[in-house]
Amino acid sequence: MARIPTFDIPQGDTRNATVDISAASSDFGVSATSVVWSVDKGTTVTISGTPTVSSNVSTGTLVADANKTGCSLIKAKFTLSDAQTISKFFIIDVIKPVC
Repeated sequence: MARIPTFDIPQGDTRNATVDISAASSDFGVSATSVVWSVDKGTTVTISGTPTVSSNVSTGTLVADANKTGCSLIKAKFTLSDAQTISKFFIIDVIKPVC
């Protein structure tokens, strides 16, 4: 069973994130034509703007809530040139900065 990658972001920070499906799209012999990101679970992160996809790599901007800590599950759903879809997940853990 694959482990979902987890990344820490301090409260109130904004970060760019990337999701790469090059290996999977190569296996299918097709490329990604579009992507939709969503917050599948949790309320500590929002997606700012519209994520882009180029050469099977998607980039999006995540904003951590300034008043909450905890995890949010992010889903990036890619549509391939043959109409198949591939979903990738990652976790953002919003943490309280400490001294």
